[in-house]
Amino acid sequence: MSKPPANIAIGVDQTPPALHLVLLAFPYAFLICVYLVIVVIVVRAAGADAQTRKAR
Repeated sequence: MSKPPANIAIGVDQTPPALHLVLLAFPYAFLICVYLVIVVIVVRAAGADAQTRKAR
């Protein structure tokens, strides 16, 4: 594996440290959670509730 130039922290063929990967995953996880909440809000605004779901 070749060493990257001094002005580049991680080379193309290298994997970032695990801590960096975990920290970079948080914004994506937060974004997914926001969309899950939006789905709940839309479904409730449409008038669906537990009783409607059981009526099938």
